[in-house]
Amino acid sequence: MATKGTAWRCSGIGSGSRSCSASRPCSGAGWCSTCDAASIDTGVADRDVHLRSADFLDVDNNPKITFRSTRVEGAHHKEGDRFRLTGDLEIRGKAIPVTLDATFEDVGKDPWGKQRAGFAARAEVDRREWGLRWNQALETAGILVGNTVKIEIEAQAVAQEG
Repeated sequence: MATKGTAWRCSGIGSGSRSCSASRPCSGAGWCSTCDAASIDTGVADRDVHLRSADFLDVDNNPKITFRSTRVEGAHHKEGDRFRLTGDLEIRGKAIPVTLDATFEDVGKDPWGKQRAGFAARAEVDRREWGLRWNQALETAGILVGNTVKIEIEAQAVAQEG
């Protein structure tokens, strides 16, 4: 059974074109996001404690999870546009290339007059690539923890002055 609804405290910094168009598809845009590994919240406190332990994230020695983009492919300047964001995902001190399939959701001004752009991104990774190998056999056959982790991101980028 999949664990859904996991939340993290994350922050990010982006760079690149302020506006995108068909002739300038933001190919030079970049993104770096850092998540507090200890902030994991699956809705089950005992499971969260185990995920923070050395069996999984080892937050005492690896307090951050970081994604640094290395390449953006495809236009993302109007609602519904799809693009690919490739970068290095660092977990437990090990950075591995990951490609996110992303969608440009919408752009508009927030109540404070700042321009915001919404994005959604998805990927699947094998947790064992980062050394996350803990598992337990079940009495009913099979294993407790699957190896495939689905990453689903909803994010907003806010235009900065200057």
